[in-house]
Amino acid sequence: MANQEDHIERKYEKAFSQIGGIQTIFPSDAKIEMAKMAEQIAKSDKNISKIIQTNQKIGDKAGLVAEEWHAETFNLDAIYKEKPQRAITDRYKEWNKMGFKPNHGSSDIKVIDEARVVHSSQSKYYKTSKETADQMALLDKNTKKYKYAKEDSLI
Repeated sequence: MANQEDHIERKYEKAFSQIGGIQTIFPSDAKIEMAKMAEQIAKSDKNISKIIQTNQKIGDKAGLVAEEWHAETFNLDAIYKEKPQRAITDRYKEWNKMGFKPNHGSSDIKVIDEARVVHSSQSKYYKTSKETADQMALLDKNTKKYKYAKEDSLI
């Protein structure tokens, strides 16, 4: 898996160096920003490709892809604004490095600033708004408290 990631990074690095050699209009900061954005898009594309290849139901796949899309758009915006925060899902290496487990509890997306979680969100997408709201209002079987009470909702 690391070889595939290295290959993707080299591919985009090569493409941007070729663009940089031809295109003199972009300042070096813009070239670095574009490279970071391309790297983020490649990471999201890889994660989404893996989701699509599973044997899960279409609705489940769509929800997982939406999580990746939320993380990707947050990260592209953060790169553009030169902010250090990044959104991660359980498909990112950082998720495991920070000690979170795959198929985790209530968080689908965490926003990190270096090694600190600054925001957690739960993402739900159902056929109707009522179904989505009902799922967001589920009670935890053990605690009898709202399962997603500490999470922001992305619906």
